[in-house]
Amino acid sequence: MPCGVDADRFHPRADTADTPARGQRHRLLSCGRLVPRKGHDRAIRALTRIPDTELLIAGGPPSDKLHTEPEAQRLLQLAEEQGVAHRVRLLGAVDPHRMPALMCSTDLVLCTPLYEPFGIVALEATACGTPVVATDVGGHRDTVADGHTGRLVPPDDPTAIADAVHDLLTHEPTRHRFGATGRERVLARYTWQHVADGVEQVHRRVAAGQEVRTEVA
Repeated sequence: MPCGVDADRFHPRADTADTPARGQRHRLLSCGRLVPRKGHDRAIRALTRIPDTELLIAGGPPSDKLHTEPEAQRLLQLAEEQGVAHRVRLLGAVDPHRMPALMCSTDLVLCTPLYEPFGIVALEATACGTPVVATDVGGHRDTVADGHTGRLVPPDDPTAIADAVHDLLTHEPTRHRFGATGRERVLARYTWQHVADGVEQVHRRVAAGQEVRTEVA
C-alpha cells in the first residue's frame, strides 16, 4: 500500500491570495529539503531552456536564515552562473498550511531527485490538480501516471526536464486535463481512508494465511 494524502487539505480550490506575486508568465515550483539529492539544481539548469518562466524553490531553513545554508548558497550561485538568477526565488521553509495554496499558484510542480523512495510532493501537487514533471525513479513511477497526470523524464537530464515542461506550458488544455485526471486518481487511490482500508485488507488476508500479491495500476 502507498502513502496517502489529505485530499481535503490539498485540493484545487486553495486560496492563492497569500502566495508570492508572479513575476513571469509561467511559474514552476520545486519543493523539498535543501540537499543535493533533491535535484533543485537540475530544475535550475532546465530553466535556462524555458523562457518567460520563474522557478520557486520551497524548503530548507526559514527565509531569513537562507544565507547560512550552504546548499541555498550553492543554488543561488548556480542560478547566477546559468544566467537565470532573476527568475529563481528561494522561499525557505513554508508553513505546511500554506503549501496547498502555493501548489495551486503554479503551473507545474517539478520533482527532480536522482532517488525518491515514494514522492509525497508529487502526490500533494496532484491532489491540488497541478501536473507534475518528475524524474523516472523510485516512487515517482507510482505517484505520477506518465502521460495522464504528468510526465516522467530520465534522471539527471535537465534537457529532458525542460522539454517536458515546455510541452506542457505551451499546451494549456493538456495541463488542465492532467490536473483533473490527477485529482481523480488521488481520490481513487491515495486518500488516507483508501490506504487504511487497503492495509486492513492485507492484514486480514495474511492473518487468514492467504497469499498477498502487490498490484500497481
